[in-house]
Amino acid sequence: MERSYALLRVLNKDYPEWLRRVADKVGRLWCRMCTGDPVVAGWAGSWFAAGDFKQGARVSGWCGRVWRPRWRIWSDPFFDFTEGADDEVLRHFEAILQDKRARLAEGVALGDELYVEARRGHLLLEQQTLDLARFNGWYSTFEARANRLLDAVVEPELGATDAETTNRAERHGDFKTEHAVQALQAFEQVLPLREWRWYVVSGTFLGLIREGGFLAHDYDIDLGIDGDGVDVAEIRERFMRSSVFVVKKVDAHVEVSFDPDGVPHVSMRPSLVKLVHRTGINVDLFLHYRERDVVWHGSVIHRWNNSPFGLQEYDLEGLRVLGPDAADRYLTENYGEWKTPVKEFDCTTGTPNLVVSRNFLSIGLFLKRLEHFSRHDAEQYRKLKATLLRNRIVTEEGGKLRLSDLKKVWS
Repeated sequence: MERSYALLRVLNKDYPEWLRRVADKVGRLWCRMCTGDPVVAGWAGSWFAAGDFKQGARVSGWCGRVWRPRWRIWSDPFFDFTEGADDEVLRHFEAILQDKRARLAEGVALGDELYVEARRGHLLLEQQTLDLARFNGWYSTFEARANRLLDAVVEPELGATDAETTNRAERHGDFKTEHAVQALQAFEQVLPLREWRWYVVSGTFLGLIREGGFLAHDYDIDLGIDGDGVDVAEIRERFMRSSVFVVKKVDAHVEVSFDPDGVPHVSMRPSLVKLVHRTGINVDLFLHYRERDVVWHGSVIHRWNNSPFGLQEYDLEGLRVLGPDAADRYLTENYGEWKTPVKEFDCTTGTPNLVVSRNFLSIGLFLKRLEHFSRHDAEQYRKLKATLLRNRIVTEEGGKLRLSDLKKVWS
């Protein structure tokens, strides 16, 4: 099952309570059958019960993958199934991976285990009082698991792409412009532009400049707002009072640093307000922050840097919006050769301005992607490897990749 705008609309809708209960039971039964684990099955079903059908479906897809990897029911190889999990759920995930390990490709199993370990480390860092000895023990385990995953990486031949990637059906542009216009109009009613000064960014801005409207192959609407001084709690409250939006989550960007004694310090800043309009369309509002000569935005696992930009007015499908004034510079930083359309876009390898976030969840994702690309797509592998080397996440000696000493890199 490939990602599409139509599928996301179905999963994003706000369903009635009775249907949530039905989906909860079905999700639990499916995941129990796939994994044999009642804790993970209950946790998977709870997403449906809470109305998050997208996350529930993705967790259910992960359970199906560890049960029958060859079925390829759900094309979601980089999904972080540990999001929101506590220590108990993580232990059960780990037990499932051990039990089903013989069925999984070595790189897939190692990548999933690294996800579990990364989430465990972030739970440690979120505690009010850090147990440094326990953290150091965890760090050694994380480092060992990361290097085991890197051991599974085999440098692909230049230009090598497997049959699955080559034969993937071209996605037809199914993004509904009328839904996007409705969502943007409703967004402006909740956050009037004259008061909040939000602006279109990323793929939405690319569509505006290159196509004169929304991209046919897009999935969502990307908006930005200056993060310094903005009241994120008020933004959340305004959309929660709205009858046409659902607030899916408010994400925080996490940065880990180490002092000279190796003690970790964590900074968290609100980075992303994820909304779903009643049409089923996603609206992502990214908070942008200024640091010296850089403006950045991101999520837990990503960060993109841009040169500082001003704002000017644009017309987007008949709607007055704001956007970066230096359009060519902004889009070149984000996409490189932005004037050439690309129908299959990867936000990890397709953005020259990507900076790997200084946290362990980000490391887990990027190393998992690297191993996957080493087996499936040499060009994507080459790009991601260069990004990881440039960001000093990995080192290379004698053709062998190893995890860098993050305590020094992030000091």
